[in-house]
Amino acid sequence: LFFVIGDILLIGLSCWLAFLLRFDGSIPEEYVGSMITFIAIIVGLTVFVFAIEKLYSISWSFISIKEFIKLIRAIVIVFSIFATGLFLFRHLLFARTFPRSIILIAAFTVLIATGALRFSKRIYYQGFRSSLTANGIRTLVIGAGDAGEQIIRHINQTKNEYSVIGIIDD
Repeated sequence: LFFVIGDILLIGLSCWLAFLLRFDGSIPEEYVGSMITFIAIIVGLTVFVFAIEKLYSISWSFISIKEFIKLIRAIVIVFSIFATGLFLFRHLLFARTFPRSIILIAAFTVLIATGALRFSKRIYYQGFRSSLTANGIRTLVIGAGDAGEQIIRHINQTKNEYSVIGIIDD
């Protein structure tokens, strides 16, 4: 629920920022209606695609490149669907007058905002909290596979007296 609400707010703000960037900080009045329609469509479509891609069922404390690629793929799908819709309905006034550069600008700002939201938990745990436990009992972890990685992340994320200094593996 936190990520759904966070996404709704951040996606809306990102799309608004895309219009501001496109029009150098001042959105012309004739584009305000297009902007509101665009925000509504993109927010709904993005939350839907994120749910299909299972981006709301991931433990974001363990986010990796794999999840980030899923996030990129979902955003590409969303904005490709929107661009295809503009092409298919090009006879409508909205599609004829909509600035196409907004699509790329908004995709980029949405990626940055939603990615930052998801990485913020990991950055907090690995950056700030791990420096607090760096003076603990020096510990070696045996095994560099997935289980070893999860043990290291767990040690770094919880308050304990251990400080991982290395990994031993065959």
